[in-house]
Amino acid sequence: MWQQAMAYVYDQFCIKRLPLPTEREILLLENRLQRNFPDVYREFLLTFNGGRFRDCGITNHQRIVSSYGIEKFLGITNEKSIYELGNPGDYLLFDDNDPPVLLPIATFGDSSFLMIDLDDSSEAYGSLVFKKASGDFYSLYSSFSILPYYLNKEPWLRLV
Repeated sequence: MWQQAMAYVYDQFCIKRLPLPTEREILLLENRLQRNFPDVYREFLLTFNGGRFRDCGITNHQRIVSSYGIEKFLGITNEKSIYELGNPGDYLLFDDNDPPVLLPIATFGDSSFLMIDLDDSSEAYGSLVFKKASGDFYSLYSSFSILPYYLNKEPWLRLV
């Protein structure tokens, strides 16, 4: 079900889509990161991967998460690029995050991050966290599969 919602998000807001990775490419990234992706996130990568987005807002229970929309979902690429998932320059911004417990998976226009919890020994494994550009963190969703239902066009206009 979440796959249909994410397909709609990609159809409506994605302006540059990354090629789909292979299972082997995902395994190589997991090995490099020394972490395993939750099944639902692995399925997202195999089905959608990442890309550049326009006007893709995000809310959390009718609260605006960021006045900036998602700029890009990071994904697996065959080259080093601004779209590369698992770039040490993204996750090493945080102390004690190597191997990454919180992995940035999307960026916003104001340099905020959407991150997935990769600590498979924690109850929070697979949950999504928002890190504001100012440094504040807060939990958003218990699973990646919930995310597509909160992605929409310019939510700050509809909630005012």
